[in-house]
Amino acid sequence: MDTAPRAGPNHTRADTSTWVFFCLATLLTLAPLMRGGNRQLAIGVLLAVGLFTLASLITHKLSAAASTRQPAPSRPKLWTAAIALLATSPLWLALLQLTPIPAELWTSLAGRQDYLSALGSIGQQPPELLPLSLNPNATRAALWSALPASVAFVAALMLQRRDTDRLLAILLAAAAVQTLIAVLQIGGGKTSLFYFGSSHAGSVIGTFNNRNHLADFLGMSVPLWFYFALRSSPKHRTGIARLIPRNAWWPVWIVFGFAMVVVLLLTQSRGGLLSTSLALIGCGWLMLRTQSQQLSPRMRWAAIAALAFTIVAALISVGLEDLAKRVQADRLIVDANVRNAYTLSTVQALQHFWPWGSGAGTFEAVFPRFQDLQTIGYVEYAHNDYPQLLMELGIFALPLIAAVLYLAIYQLRQLKRSTPPRKTIRNSTLQRQLAGLGALVLLLHSTVEFNTHIPALAITCAFLAGVYLRPITATSSASDED
Repeated sequence: MDTAPRAGPNHTRADTSTWVFFCLATLLTLAPLMRGGNRQLAIGVLLAVGLFTLASLITHKLSAAASTRQPAPSRPKLWTAAIALLATSPLWLALLQLTPIPAELWTSLAGRQDYLSALGSIGQQPPELLPLSLNPNATRAALWSALPASVAFVAALMLQRRDTDRLLAILLAAAAVQTLIAVLQIGGGKTSLFYFGSSHAGSVIGTFNNRNHLADFLGMSVPLWFYFALRSSPKHRTGIARLIPRNAWWPVWIVFGFAMVVVLLLTQSRGGLLSTSLALIGCGWLMLRTQSQQLSPRMRWAAIAALAFTIVAALISVGLEDLAKRVQADRLIVDANVRNAYTLSTVQALQHFWPWGSGAGTFEAVFPRFQDLQTIGYVEYAHNDYPQLLMELGIFALPLIAAVLYLAIYQLRQLKRSTPPRKTIRNSTLQRQLAGLGALVLLLHSTVEFNTHIPALAITCAFLAGVYLRPITATSSASDED
């Protein structure tokens, strides 16, 4: 009697890897579509997809451990600890900030006594047990919202380069969709249906609710455009990751890149333009570095001139007058003063709650008592994510910051060692370098905005950071090449 062949461990591992790819592709695709995920329904969908991705990751890891007998590549213990610290941060922060402690101990912590005094003044008795967070519901929501980004970060570390290329192509396709929607918004004016009911109709926002957020998303995508333009031609051109500009596709690719830069300029996001400009300098250097053996010195200068001409042409096409208004000295000073006032008030709150912090996601609830009287209006974010991080997490933010700095510097040194001078940069190295530049755009822009609090931007940055930090082993530089 014939029997059906059983699936071997390699087949099972391939199935779980496919599920991880599919879930992560869904997460990256859906994240920007509904106001950047910054709505309750949207974050609910992203959280569900993130949990599915997490389950697929765990299954993939278990099947991989069962199917291979080779020892795992050795990595520094500090590297492993830093990755684990970042990946599990929603969990251990929840344990620290949401675990109830006795009210007497809670009262003795910095910044808490005033709240119990306020309860007593209205005749209310405090509970016997209180969590460290001043607004537990906000902390739960913030930590749940961070889960999809953590999952995207870990998945990027684990996937093969071929799958990572496909996911980067999906991100670039999402940037193309945002560019197209922005063009349709411009063409339709304030009454355009492509604003989808946003209260910011008239600005160039794509499917986001803020032009700064669209600028940040496109800014993170610009290095990906360079990656697919500069990477070496693969042996087999099939599948989504093989949609690389060559021959007849080059004009289309250049038009797409030009349109993306024009839309980015039309957002008039000063922070987004500045951070993207710095990333463009890095992309230009890598472009010359990858083509160093193919280009003569004269051709290198020609390439620089062509890139500069493209940027100037984009500036002229959007109209310099409106852009100039955004960078006028008087307006810059006014806007800078407002943001500085937010930052100084946040630092004051940071000192008040140090070292325990007010709790993740609690800025909106606790900031009004520290808000400068000269800044009017309701303030939801500090418009500088780093003081806000320290205010909310207190001393627990320090190991997170240290882990990020250590991993970034460690990987930078590894990438430098993997490509000796005057040698061609491999695709795997180029992928990591340009993904790192993409993540850097958000990290720089977040000094004047609240981009890390927008789920789509946080997920995209976390994924790009994971790609940048993908381990480099003795064999990976060669085996990663297609």
